[in-house]
Amino acid sequence: MLIMKRVIIVIIIVAGLFPGCERGDEKVKYSGEIVLTSERILTDTYRSTGFSFEEGKIVPYPPVGGVVPDIVVTNETDLEGNITGANFTSPNNLIAFHLEASFSTLTEALAWYEGYNEVTATDFSALANQLTPYQVWTVQTTTQKYAKLVIKNIEIKTDSPVSDYIAVTYEFQYQPDGSKIFSD
Repeated sequence: MLIMKRVIIVIIIVAGLFPGCERGDEKVKYSGEIVLTSERILTDTYRSTGFSFEEGKIVPYPPVGGVVPDIVVTNETDLEGNITGANFTSPNNLIAFHLEASFSTLTEALAWYEGYNEVTATDFSALANQLTPYQVWTVQTTTQKYAKLVIKNIEIKTDSPVSDYIAVTYEFQYQPDGSKIFSD
């Protein structure tokens, strides 16, 4: 019995020495590069994923009793069901997207994106349609917070056992305080 008490005390002490291992200590990323896809994955049902700026991570969509994503990638298809492009949607948000600019190279798009520091747009729409590489978008969340993103790449993927899907690579910066100013 004495040995058991000592083991428990040692476990408690060791657990107290490593508080950084707890889930609640994870730092939320408010900027970075994300690859978001429209791939359907079988969990309890077929789901895709979306991205939550507030959580700073990819989350299930439709949500599983939790976080509703700010951005979901959807396929644009022709009459035969072939993927012809990509769109962004934002569940429960009719004023989510504003196209700021389009460029012919990634270098130009990144330069503009880096210099874009204040949201001035007032006309947001429910859909960011006909996405193309090198576009810069502003996203307004349902809580009236803002993100900017630059689309780096769009690919049609054929490696899923379910169906073909779109992968959109973008760089983003989120302003969690609701300000229209993007600070470094």
